[in-house]
This record gives sequence, structure tokens and C-alpha cells, in this order.
Amino acid sequence: MRYGEGYAKDNHPHAPQCYLKVVGFPCNQFGLQEPAHNDELLNGLKYVRPGNGYVPGFNISTKIDVNGKKENKIFTFLKSRCPPPKGIVSTHQNIPWTPIKMNDVSWNFQKWLIDSNGHPFRRYESDYTPEMMESDILALIEDCVVKAANVRSVEKLITKRSKKVGGKWKFQE
Repeated sequence: MRYGEGYAKDNHPHAPQCYLKVVGFPCNQFGLQEPAHNDELLNGLKYVRPGNGYVPGFNISTKIDVNGKKENKIFTFLKSRCPPPKGIVSTHQNIPWTPIKMNDVSWNFQKWLIDSNGHPFRRYESDYTPEMMESDILALIEDCVVKAANVRSVEKLITKRSKKVGGKWKFQE
């Protein structure tokens, strides 16, 4: 992965936690395109679609619902923080879940970027490629690196101006 752990080690070793992590959430709510059972998901990717021995370089969850009464809490959270990119879900007859909400995921492969503090940053439509997200990815990584540097500066200041007295840390002015 281009902006994974290796990128962090090479580009900002002082902030190794600042990198892109991808998680896939299989779902069968869109055209019934993911009928596999959880124990079949990885073999389906490897041998069927896309096939050719494909092994994802990211984590994949168990199959979940992203919309409707049984929607996973992760997606309830994500959808509550980022508006739908296009504002349209689908035509009513194509939607197999209820209730239908304005912020529902409209199709497979919608994407969210989440910052280093766990806050959703932006939601992208299915046809938005990872390459199209690159400037946002880099901005979030840089923001993480800057925050890490600020934390280190504060830690150094506290360490310089503190000393342990009677088993407790005291701040010296």
C-alpha cells in the first residue's frame, strides 16, 4: 500500500502511527453482489472476483449491513458524520432495506477517510478512486505528523520543567 506503514517509516519515522489503514466491509445489500458466507469471502476474492490469486493488502471485516434496521453501528456513526456525496440513494424499487434514510450508502465501494483521532473526515462516492483521494490522504497524514510533533514538544517541555518529589511529579516554573 502506497501510504501504509512503510511510507510512515520512510517519510516520518518520528511519527510511525501516521499512515493510511484500509478496512473493507463486505455487504450484500447492493444487487446481491456479495452472497458469500464469511468463511468464503477471501477465497471469493482470490479465485473468483477479481480472481487471479488476488489477496487484499488490507483488513476485511465479516459481512455486515450498512443500511436499514440491521445496519452496523460503525455505519450509523460514519453516516451521521458525513453527508452523502451525491444526495441520492437510488430509486425506491431498487432498495431492498427499510427504513430508507437520506444518508444511506447508495452502492458498494463508498469510502470514508477517518482522521488520526477517529473522526470521519470525508465520504466519497463508489466511483471515486483511491487516486482521486490522494490529496486528502496526504493532508490527513501531514496533520497527524504535525500533531505528533506538537505532542513531543509538550512532553519535552513538561519533562524539562518537572521533577519527581516524594513519588509525585511536580511542575517547576
